[in-house]
Amino acid sequence: MFLDITRLRKEKSWKATSANPAPHEFFPFVDWPRLWEDPNDDIVEFDESTKVNPSGRMYVFDIPGFEMPRPDPEIERAWGKINFVEFMRVRFDHTEPSGGSPGTDDTSGSMTSLPYKWHSALAIIFETFPAFDWRRTTAEEGGTNSLDGNQWITIGDMP
Repeated sequence: MFLDITRLRKEKSWKATSANPAPHEFFPFVDWPRLWEDPNDDIVEFDESTKVNPSGRMYVFDIPGFEMPRPDPEIERAWGKINFVEFMRVRFDHTEPSGGSPGTDDTSGSMTSLPYKWHSALAIIFETFPAFDWRRTTAEEGGTNSLDGNQWITIGDMP
């Protein structure tokens, strides 16, 4: 028996640059996949448990957010709102379930858990002092940072 944790996402992100400080599209909008069991956020396997642990659980340890380091030196702020659905997929023929890939229909394995929905909202700013790194913004700075299960957030048109 082989298991796979499968993830789907709906995401919108914005950025502010030194040349254009008003929030505008960062990455292209990501909508739910065309087929319900065809994941669009499950490309690699190294970000999840490969087997059930002694307490009977499996975990995903992929952190939602932007890759480090700073993707573009002009970007000063970034916002993202992401809704997720995760579920377990199983196969009994000595083959790992295929999570498919964005835009393909090569999904294999049977859904073996209820879908779990959750969301992530982040607002970050790039700081050059004291550390040359991203920092989550506060509510006073116009930031919304949350990570919550069993609910989705409204994606909307602006951060």
